[in-house]
Amino acid sequence: FTELNRNDTEELLKGMKDISNLTLASAVQHHERLDGTGYPKGLTASDISLGGQIIAITDFYDALTSDRIYKKRLEPSQALRYMYGLAGKEFSEDLIQYFIRFMGVYPIGSLVKLRSGLLCVVLETDYKSFNRPLVRKVYDSNKKVPVVPGIINLGAAYSSGYGNDIIGIESSDKWDINPTEFLQL
Repeated sequence: FTELNRNDTEELLKGMKDISNLTLASAVQHHERLDGTGYPKGLTASDISLGGQIIAITDFYDALTSDRIYKKRLEPSQALRYMYGLAGKEFSEDLIQYFIRFMGVYPIGSLVKLRSGLLCVVLETDYKSFNRPLVRKVYDSNKKVPVVPGIINLGAAYSSGYGNDIIGIESSDKWDINPTEFLQL
């Protein structure tokens, strides 16, 4: 959107048939911040709809974890940590906490290292066993070679005891791995 388009967005959406007030408010307010530093209107906490606040958080997370021409993306866990620092200032503390819980300890797209040395991309979070997600193995960090991609369900009973415990989150840049290439189930 250009500056002109930002100012006209609300009027454009109001003219659309069957658009709900929630949808309208969410679309128009998704760049507003609780402390009034957002745009287009500089609204503060009580003036921003719940939908606008929720969309603002998801939009901000997407912006942080996506490459832009003016900045490099953050790893999912780095983005969540950064956003947590904005809780109670730019974003609702409760909504940030809900978002982080929803995303999980290992957000989808994270590159994790297993005790075996395998590097894996997180595909799904298991909400019953949040520290044992569904992953795709992509690289052997011990041998420093790619592996044939394969899915490992870290939450399955058979996977424990084979070095399939996560020991950390890795930088995809460090390993020159683009996690988005491996996200398709």
